[in-house]
Order: sequence, then structure tokens, then C-alpha cells
Amino acid sequence: MVFWIFGYGSLVWNPGFEYDEKVIGFIKDYRRVFDLACIDHRGTPESPARTCTLENVEGAICVMGSCLLCTGRS
Repeated sequence: MVFWIFGYGSLVWNPGFEYDEKVIGFIKDYRRVFDLACIDHRGTPESPARTCTLENVEGAICVMGSCLLCTGRS
């Protein structure tokens, strides 16, 4: 199976998995928002950290990231 994964933030520089090709770019109609309560990487159950998710907003073009091609051969 061949598929592309769009990564932003730390996934651009350290995706944590093997991939076959990387293309830097942006996606249209999405923006980053700090609205996810995270307890597994930066926060705790008592004090969750806010992390980014993507929100669909027509006309937005501010999400820079990388598209990672995964073919299962890596």
C-alpha cells in the first residue's frame, strides 16, 4: 500500500517512522489551533498541555509541513 502522510510541527523534522520521500510544502484551507489537551507527551492528567491540531478554514494557507511518502519498502 502506498500513501502520503502530512506532518507539521515536530513531525517535519522528526517523524518517528521511516519513509521513502519527503516534500516540504503547505496545505490550503487549514490552520493550526491549540485546542487538543495532551497528557502523553507534554502534560499530565492533572494539567494537560495544549497542543496543535488542524482546523479546516476556507482560504487559510498557513500550515507549513512535510508530505511523507510511505510505500512499506523502508
